[in-house]
Amino acid sequence: MAYTLALISSAYLIWKYGHLRVIQFAGISAVIGLLGISLAPNLYVLVLATFIAGLGSGWSSPAFAQVASELIVKKDRDKGNTWMNSGTSFGIIVSGPIALFFTEHWRLSFLLFTALALAVFIWNTYSIPTRNLDSRSKKQSH
Repeated sequence: MAYTLALISSAYLIWKYGHLRVIQFAGISAVIGLLGISLAPNLYVLVLATFIAGLGSGWSSPAFAQVASELIVKKDRDKGNTWMNSGTSFGIIVSGPIALFFTEHWRLSFLLFTALALAVFIWNTYSIPTRNLDSRSKKQSH
């Protein structure tokens, strides 16, 4: 449900705040959600934290697609989108064995995932341009 709500709101948020901010919203929701899952004292907090974490998935995909459309030259855009989408598969492949390794101590795996989400949040914040480049590309085409 969170993923769907985030997808529905992503276009408006990208328009209002720009792709970098939406990617940051996604990262913050992932960090807060994963931390909440790892520390959840009861079912209600676990459900809320899972919902918050789920928002990040729905916000990040459209925002990264916007980044690709603005930053990657047309001939390389499909390849860039493929790599971005395969990143999700890579994350699933890596997280599965980690979760199995920590089966008895699953909260530790979610703390590890929280740290990874925080690292990716910081990486995205410093590596993605802070302004929309669409207006610059329109000026260059005239």
